[in-house]
Amino acid sequence: MKRCDRECSIPSLDLPPLPPSVYWASAPWSQCTASCGEGIQRRQVICRENSEVVSPSRCSHLDRVESEQKCMNRPCGEWTVGEWQSCPVSCGSAEESRSVSCVSTTNSSLILPDTTCDVEKRPESTRPCSISPCPSGKESPPGLWKSQPWTRCSVSCGGGWRRREVICERSHCIGTKPKQFEACNKESCPKEEHAWQISPWTTCSVSCGGGEQRRTVWCEHSTSGKKVGDSECKFLHSEFETIGTTRLSSSFMPFYNSISN
Repeated sequence: MKRCDRECSIPSLDLPPLPPSVYWASAPWSQCTASCGEGIQRRQVICRENSEVVSPSRCSHLDRVESEQKCMNRPCGEWTVGEWQSCPVSCGSAEESRSVSCVSTTNSSLILPDTTCDVEKRPESTRPCSISPCPSGKESPPGLWKSQPWTRCSVSCGGGWRRREVICERSHCIGTKPKQFEACNKESCPKEEHAWQISPWTTCSVSCGGGEQRRTVWCEHSTSGKKVGDSECKFLHSEFETIGTTRLSSSFMPFYNSISN
């Protein structure tokens, strides 16, 4: 409910009739059809009159609510590699390295997080040097692998990846290099099967002066259109205002319909 005020300076003012409580109601958007790059999202759009489903022709005088839109979860990426760098030592055991980057498929100058690309197909960034053994006593001692903390998972659900930096403290290290990538958040994402529906504001309770307008907010199953408990919807009922204030001046009557909607 909301309060509404209208000036009473013109007692004989005849208000134009309000449109009926007919409106478009929409379900939540579907998942994007493309996992990366541009895709399409769709949603169900139905015509309602006083919370009841009616023929779309009843809403033909209203602006159509979009049932389809473009979407993009993330850019599509591909791996690019640089040239192998020179070995850091002239003899013994060591590794040479090269840069490995994930870049946009549509803009190679745009570097993306590694987890945007297929981590399992990431090219090697290091390899053993092809050099001769050092004379006895000349080879530098091996170092240890040092791992940085894991980054945040690339997704909140549905299976993603997280990465960390792993470096060798010397020119070569002993043992197997710790993994740089790890699968995370493998649990399935919940499906949004319910959505809030909101009726239009009612006619003001008075023809002039201060009054009230009300509207109804309810939780509904997106497919069947049946009302369900408020706890089934994602956001709290308090997110939606059902009581408010409006002031309508008699000098602005051409805008009456837009204010009362």
